[in-house]
Amino acid sequence: MLTRHMEARARADRRAAELREAVDARRIAVLDLDALKRGRLDTLTVIADFELVTRLDQGQSNDWLELARLCRDAGRLAQADAMKAVGENVQQEAADEFAGVEGHELAAGFAIGAVVFVFEAGALHPP
Repeated sequence: MLTRHMEARARADRRAAELREAVDARRIAVLDLDALKRGRLDTLTVIADFELVTRLDQGQSNDWLELARLCRDAGRLAQADAMKAVGENVQQEAADEFAGVEGHELAAGFAIGAVVFVFEAGALHPP
């Protein structure tokens, strides 16, 4: 039992690390997207940024849809269509999940998320 618990904890820790990396990668990708718009970077560089983001965190439809748009701009039409389909699927899954949540569960989830955010920001200290 202890071994299973430790393995589950290790998997959760790895996933949390991937999500932290995804947040950092997404921040850089968005900055690079701005640099692309200003003519300072090329589309292929920003595509690589968003490919990394989507490898680290597959659950954000906006990342997939941005990647699809960039691929279309680069003339990678088949890849753009595939990325768009993934993005739309992720979007639909999120909508389906959201539709199944009761109002009080949703409010509790938002409240917990807000406390975690404030705590991680260093504005709240545990007792």
